[in-house]
Amino acid sequence: MAPGEAIYDRFVMRYQSFVAVIVTSCVLTCQLGAQVAVPVPRKGSWEIVENLPRGTLLWVKSSAEGSGQTVKCVFHSADDAQLECGHWTRPRPFVVYPPRSADEYVFPREQVLQVRIENEDMQTTQSTALGAIAGATLGGVVGYNCCRQSGSTRTGGAFLLGGLGALAGGGIGHAFPFVKGMLIYQR
Repeated sequence: MAPGEAIYDRFVMRYQSFVAVIVTSCVLTCQLGAQVAVPVPRKGSWEIVENLPRGTLLWVKSSAEGSGQTVKCVFHSADDAQLECGHWTRPRPFVVYPPRSADEYVFPREQVLQVRIENEDMQTTQSTALGAIAGATLGGVVGYNCCRQSGSTRTGGAFLLGGLGALAGGGIGHAFPFVKGMLIYQR
């Protein structure tokens, strides 16, 4: 047996249970995701928009006056002719005085291009997690290949820069969410 094979066998035997747990958790996570998946409604179905519960947070893209307008608003009502929703502001942890008059948006149906259901908490969480994963991956690769190090210094650099990358990527993903809501209507 070559010296490299002995080290490989010792490494695999030592971490066999860890690898088994990781593989099993990945398989179970994929299965769980497949079970809770919500069927995506047919795009272009105005009936879905009409049957939304009042107070649902929406992202509406319209073609008002030839230019695309995008508005985040709270759903009020919809019928065959138009979509009505109210002004929405991000909840803040400190006291903010509300505007004097609540803005109301009325979109004629023929001008509505897209409607998405927004879930800010879920979208922010997903953006934060994806940003952290991307930052950790990039930081780990840079840390491992940086400065012509060898041995444990190389591994330490990968963990250090991977951790810093995860913090930076998670912060960027949290500040600027890039995950969009579910599309329920598209013309």
